[in-house]
Amino acid sequence: MDPQIEEIDSVYEALISISVVKTQLTRLKTTLSSLVLGKAPEAKSIRTIADGQIVVSVFPFETADKYGPQGAWTAELWLNPIKKLHNANI
Repeated sequence: MDPQIEEIDSVYEALISISVVKTQLTRLKTTLSSLVLGKAPEAKSIRTIADGQIVVSVFPFETADKYGPQGAWTAELWLNPIKKLHNANI
């Protein structure tokens, strides 16, 4: 393979990695900033099922989360139905 092509591929991979890390750090900063202000982090959706269980969908959070190797993943928090939900943002 042409050495210049290999270098371009390496630079491209590095830029993609930096972009992924930047996105995750931005999300972490947003979450921690919310917590410092006493607010719950944003949730994709919040629903209550028949038995009173509160289910909070947290992943995928945005369209970009649906791409890449984790594209089919989902994540939910199942909260104790006795606890009240405070400061939830949808």
